[in-house]
Amino acid sequence: MDSHTLRTLTFRRELRKLIDAHRATCLWSMRADWYPKDALDCVIVLRLLQKGGNVEVYKAAAALLVTVDAHPEVAPSESEPL
Repeated sequence: MDSHTLRTLTFRRELRKLIDAHRATCLWSMRADWYPKDALDCVIVLRLLQKGGNVEVYKAAAALLVTVDAHPEVAPSESEPL
């Protein structure tokens, strides 16, 4: 597996895990089946998690923000949803 594929899979797994773990507390205004569909959605949801979460959530979201900022291709897309 190449580094791009590994980075993409890791980012998407961690993003989904963070969303699922904190949906009720940080993302309560979003539908229960909603997931980001592109890089902009990822940035928005990660900032919401930072705003509503504790320090651990803030740090986890910040790490994912750095990844999606440096490598926007890791974000989900219409052809490759989360």
